[in-house]
Amino acid sequence: MNKLKGGINMNGNLLTMFMIGVLVLGVSGFAIADDDDEVKADISKIDLDDVSGGDATAFARIKVKDMGDLHKVKIKLKAKNLDQMDDYVFEGWLVDEDTGYKLSLGAFNTRKHKNAKFSFEQKLVNFEIYDLLVITQEPIDDTIPTPDTPILVGALN
Repeated sequence: MNKLKGGINMNGNLLTMFMIGVLVLGVSGFAIADDDDEVKADISKIDLDDVSGGDATAFARIKVKDMGDLHKVKIKLKAKNLDQMDDYVFEGWLVDEDTGYKLSLGAFNTRKHKNAKFSFEQKLVNFEIYDLLVITQEPIDDTIPTPDTPILVGALN
């Protein structure tokens, strides 16, 4: 059983997150376009749910471009009503439910009126293994390289 620190059972929430993802993404969850024999996947928009008991809302636009052995991944997140505590930051994670592996995407802070924007762009070998996009709240001087308290969660598939 995979649990993120903070007691969120990621396996127990997978079915719920998957069903929400299906409802949000509908049939066109992965749009495949090809003009130059280049496969592109566009997970157009996913909603992230507040799992902390707060009223934060967020959505992410995710684009994946197949580059042969690599996948060029672009994630743009917009969040509202994130309550940022002193001495804490938010951090984005891709989570593989099968193995429990969690990849940090980087940290960010809120801006005006508890709003935040976060962008991630990188070439990855195996983007298709990830099931969830998770936003956590982390201590500023965190020395533990695993996710702390989950705030927002969204299913990728």
